[in-house]
Amino acid sequence: MAAFFEIHDSQLKGVSWSGNRLSLRLHAFRDEWADGIGVGTGKTYYQDIEILIQDAKIEPDSINLPVWLLNGAYRAATQIANAEDIVEDCIPVSLVRADGIELQLEGMNEDTQECITIKVQGESMSLAILGEPEFLQDFPAST
Repeated sequence: MAAFFEIHDSQLKGVSWSGNRLSLRLHAFRDEWADGIGVGTGKTYYQDIEILIQDAKIEPDSINLPVWLLNGAYRAATQIANAEDIVEDCIPVSLVRADGIELQLEGMNEDTQECITIKVQGESMSLAILGEPEFLQDFPAST
């Protein structure tokens, strides 16, 4: 089964620091495909996650939250995750560790309607899944 978090349609709910480790808390949009990506019917969920980035740099350094993410990208020089979960610009649900990471989050603040682009770079990244996923809908493969 392929399972991954898409950046778009997610919500950035928290940004915090502990030493040189950055924590990003998202209410993330999750895709699952039992028979492989684009085969049969996929399922979509929302799930809370925490992305932990070691030796991080973030621009801008002050962000009005929450931010609805409309677009974004994720890149890693190397990552440890199930191969079927690796999809361009998406974060694998099975991610254990990624090195040499870059995240770009593009969205809009819910309250002020301010558009923002957030750029994050870091030495390494890990993922913590918080709680159970909330089912949204079945998603048929495009033909």
